[in-house]
Amino acid sequence: MTADKIREIRVNERSIAEFEERERKIASLEMECAELKWAPRVGVRRRKQQEELSTDIKAKEDMFMETLKRLVGKLDTNFSLFMRNIKCKGRVELTNPDNFTQIGLDIKVSFRDNQEVQSLNGQVQSGGVRVERACHA
Repeated sequence: MTADKIREIRVNERSIAEFEERERKIASLEMECAELKWAPRVGVRRRKQQEELSTDIKAKEDMFMETLKRLVGKLDTNFSLFMRNIKCKGRVELTNPDNFTQIGLDIKVSFRDNQEVQSLNGQVQSGGVRVERACHA
């Protein structure tokens, strides 16, 4: 009888171990199910957060562009006055104002009376012309 009871205890221990293992698997599967059930809601929440961030970024870009355009307008006015004082022409303009990542400044000048303003660069304007015009002003 004692041997039978020992075998029964061993069988019960195995059954208990199998039961506990199945219980862990069930809990794990229930957790996966819950995650999958909530996944679409989390995705919607993330998309909403992304949309809010995109809206916020766009509003900040717009505010920045307004400020930048106002400052470039003032810079253009002052630069034009300065150039007129030395008997030249000058302008400052934004380049690519509709593309935030490509935006830039274009400084345009003319050191001769009969010439339209052109982008300031070393190929078009020579240093001698600039010095000569400034000295004769």
